[in-house]
Amino acid sequence: MNHTLAKMLTFIWIPILIAVALFFMERKDTDTGQGPTVSVGERSFSVEIADTAAARTRGLSGRDGLCGGCAMLFRFDTPGAYGFWMPDMRFAIDIAWIRDGRIVHIERRVAPDFQGVLHPSAEATDVLETAAGDLDGIEVGDEVRLPGKEK
Repeated sequence: MNHTLAKMLTFIWIPILIAVALFFMERKDTDTGQGPTVSVGERSFSVEIADTAAARTRGLSGRDGLCGGCAMLFRFDTPGAYGFWMPDMRFAIDIAWIRDGRIVHIERRVAPDFQGVLHPSAEATDVLETAAGDLDGIEVGDEVRLPGKEK
């Protein structure tokens, strides 16, 4: 291979490799909890926010799990008894429905193969999904500090 061709390939491949590395580094940050924070009692979760119909429908489907201390926060414009289901789930979760900065309903250790729809006993405006067991010790009525709704 001549020297000019080797230089040309170097100048083409180095930027491509850098771009690929940056893509994976940025993706890693979002997958390991660099988002806004939700606090429940003494616990804090880095959350990915699902605030569009498409994001809420997709939820955590198709994922193998959550990073430690990570969760998904579903946000709704109006209070409602929003039902949740488990299509294409691969891990068990805890689900907390929230209204006015307080937990109004909790479902614990929902199995990934659960076939029904879970409905809260009270209307909510936000719903927090965590890995199963992450809400142990948290109860209905506990205070929740949400991003954009700090007191």
